Amino acid sequence: MAGRAAVLLRLLIGVLALVVAGAGTVGELRSRISPKAKKWCGSDKELAAWLRHLDGDVDAALERIEAKAVFRERIGRVTMRDCARSFNSDGYSVCLEGLRTKEGLPIVYSNGVARGTVKQMTRQTVYLQERILNDAPRNNNLKSCVIINCGAKSFRAPDKAMMEGGKSPSYVVRMLAA
Repeated sequence: MAGRAAVLLRLLIGVLALVVAGAGTVGELRSRISPKAKKWCGSDKELAAWLRHLDGDVDAALERIEAKAVFRERIGRVTMRDCARSFNSDGYSVCLEGLRTKEGLPIVYSNGVARGTVKQMTRQTVYLQERILNDAPRNNNLKSCVIINCGAKSFRAPDKAMMEGGKSPSYVVRMLAA
């Protein structure tokens, strides 16, 4: 029993050391991002997710965050109004805010695959990503459980670009796939 306690104590100390180290890294990252990036992606939850996704590489996280800020500034503010029409179609996705899997992941319901112009689908995806970010617990790497209605008329098998996270500079598809 004493051996188990020692192992658990070492594990706990290791976890606490990682938490403290991660907190300092988020602070370092926050201090280095531009005002524009702080506006579009400055929450500690998102900064921590980028750092986890990039194995703590602050420079790589900074580069991605700054690129996302440029992307988000170009798109501008995205609201439910941008997505409302898509909910009347047979292809849309929505974060079921407040509902969680037993592991604590936010649940996303996708009725087939989004439809619309590239601009409309980009705005819908950005809105969905921001709702997932808002609803996600701080420590889940922004993962979610996606339930897809494959019976919807808009459903199609993912193409190679979708499965690889897309070829565009958009952070959204890569973040959802990460």
